[in-house]
Amino acid sequence: MGNIRELRNLIERASVLFDGEKISEKQFEMAAVTPEEACGASSPSASAFVVETPIPLKEAERRYIAWAAVRFDGDRAALAKRLALSPRTLCRKLATRAESGG
Repeated sequence: MGNIRELRNLIERASVLFDGEKISEKQFEMAAVTPEEACGASSPSASAFVVETPIPLKEAERRYIAWAAVRFDGDRAALAKRLALSPRTLCRKLATRAESGG
């Protein structure tokens, strides 16, 4: 039963991480890697984006965009592309972040 649960969790994770009708083999492999494995450590590094307790999704997005903006070495258009957002959407989200005091 554990293997089926693990497979279900993996499929759910892949469907959340990637858009589209199909999940490619590469995307499936990427979804199988835990954040800890991706960082090469069992505990999050100081540069990792971490949320300790469940928070509203809008707040998690706000914090993530702030985290990415601080750590990204490039202009906003490149950051938007990296985040798979249009530059206009990124600008709007950064403005929302600034208005909320972030």
